Amino acid sequence: MPSGIAVREVDTPVEKDERFRPEAAPGSEQVPYQPRFRVVTRKPLAPAAPVRVSPTHRASFLAAFPALCLLVYVLFWTLAIRGGYYRDQLQGRIGQLRVEQAELQAEKLLLQSPGHILERARNELGMQAALDTEYARISTPRTLAREPQPAGSEVQQAMKGSAGNLTR
Repeated sequence: MPSGIAVREVDTPVEKDERFRPEAAPGSEQVPYQPRFRVVTRKPLAPAAPVRVSPTHRASFLAAFPALCLLVYVLFWTLAIRGGYYRDQLQGRIGQLRVEQAELQAEKLLLQSPGHILERARNELGMQAALDTEYARISTPRTLAREPQPAGSEVQQAMKGSAGNLTR
């Protein structure tokens, strides 16, 4: 280049864009858009292989089930027998208590009888029976003790208008 001439380089618009263009796009432009929720589809399950039970397990189950039923039966039978025995004991005790109650009631009636009371008062307490019985006389006013009159005569007197005869 000549020394006196000033040369200036002029960039074309295409070159200018390439020079200032960043090498990587921003993060939001690099990842493609994905929706917020995703639809999940399940794959069908593979059919399960049938479970094979060994003959030993099957035989032990077939033997254990009746044995368990028998055990439950014996348990309930034992409880029923025990309950019956207890019931019989209670009924026997009730019978004894009824006999005792009857004896106590008979003794109570004996102790409450007037003959027993008089005998005990004479022997144990030294009391004597009264020789003379005295009765008290209570006088009542004549107005309270008047004889009732037949209802027919009062009605006849009331009809005649003589009120003085009603209140004797």
